[in-house]
This record gives sequence, structure tokens and C-alpha cells, in this order.
Amino acid sequence: MKNSDIGLLMVAFVWGLTFVIVKESLFYISPFKFLFYRFSLSFLLLLGISIKKLKNITVKTVKYGSFIGISLFCGYGFQTVGLQYTTPAN
Repeated sequence: MKNSDIGLLMVAFVWGLTFVIVKESLFYISPFKFLFYRFSLSFLLLLGISIKKLKNITVKTVKYGSFIGISLFCGYGFQTVGLQYTTPAN
């Protein structure tokens, strides 16, 4: 088995495991509050990493980034709400 195959297997394992973790989390917190915390933590981590590059940001970058961010949030929103009503394996 090649390293790339092992890498893909590990990615699939971790990705699948996140569905179980999210499903368990939804017993304690609403889907959109969960997503708020998840996206906020990601924002703060990425802000810390790329704070120096923000001075070179353009309006075009903000426009396209906002579109991508809203689309990603909608996708995660539908997925997380759907996970409330089904099992992680589905």
C-alpha cells in the first residue's frame, strides 16, 4: 500500500468520524449555535495565521470570499440540521 493510499484512508476515517462527533454534539447544542462556535474558532485561528496579509486585501477578494463563505455555511447548515434527524452513517 502506497503512502498516498494510506493518506486517503486516514482522511476518509477522520472525515467519517467527524459525523459521529457532530451528531453527539447536537444532543447538547443547537445546530446553528454549534456552527457559530465552529466557524468562529476557525476564523480566529486563520486570523492569527494571516493577520499580516490582511493589509493587502482587496474589495474583490472580500466579495468573492463572502460568497464562498456564505455558500460553505449553507452547506454545513443543511448538513448539520439533517444530521439531527438521521444517523451519521446515512
